[in-house]
Amino acid sequence: MISSDSPTEKIAGTIHHKSLEGGFWGIVVSDGRRLVPVNPIPSRLQREGTRIEAEIKAAHVLGAVQWGTPVEVMSIDLAS
Repeated sequence: MISSDSPTEKIAGTIHHKSLEGGFWGIVVSDGRRLVPVNPIPSRLQREGTRIEAEIKAAHVLGAVQWGTPVEVMSIDLAS
């Protein structure tokens, strides 16, 4: 993984499991964007429909899943 020098962004969204390309956990942001974390989402949050708040930044990876934008999750937790 090669992280970009882009700034971090705080988001609110929902966790979703996708069965594409072997299966993965993605995030749908409240504004409709689809994000694919390049680092693992903690297992305690890996439930369909879990509302989260996170801090992310853009990530540049080879062979990324074609469902959404690859991001590096800097921090993530349940939405308050």
